[in-house]
Amino acid sequence: MIRIEKDGSDILPNGSGSPHVVSDTGYFDVVPIVYQAFADYAAGAIKNYTPSGNVDARAALVRNANAPQAAENNFASATKILTGELYIFFGAFNLAPSNSSEVRKLPLKISTTEALSGVFVLFTGNIFQDFSICIPSGLNLVEVRDLDSGNVDITSSYVLNSFNVVDLAGNSNAYKNYIFPKGSPYSSNHHHQIKLA
Repeated sequence: MIRIEKDGSDILPNGSGSPHVVSDTGYFDVVPIVYQAFADYAAGAIKNYTPSGNVDARAALVRNANAPQAAENNFASATKILTGELYIFFGAFNLAPSNSSEVRKLPLKISTTEALSGVFVLFTGNIFQDFSICIPSGLNLVEVRDLDSGNVDITSSYVLNSFNVVDLAGNSNAYKNYIFPKGSPYSSNHHHQIKLA
């Protein structure tokens, strides 16, 4: 029998042949999920020595190439750990988002890993007057530069407003929402380069 566990509970159905494939659905929470497989297998046939033809009299052992193969139950695979990530939401908006639903409607999003690997860019367009960068509370807004205005540092123009954002699994997470209330749209698209830590 082969079975695959998720956080210590079987994902059914169990299998009798290899490979055994199961599907798991749902959202990956930010809490690690541990997957591991377990297999039962029978003893191998006792073989004769060559060239004498005598029966191999050695004691059977588990997973030992120098002895007859013994049966084993619950042979464990290595574990596979999956951890979900929270999104970073950002973009131009008609009115600055003030709740979870409005944040999730922001036009752009990236994973925390992507955001921390370098810089990313908010495109302002020339229609909306408010710009938002909404990040999980464990992160910090380090720098925002307007690449179309001489690379000027506009970090202080983004004002902090904190509230909770609900993730896809339905969990409420503390977020920092930085809002730049410009007051009027840009005449042309600007690129706000963002750096987090």
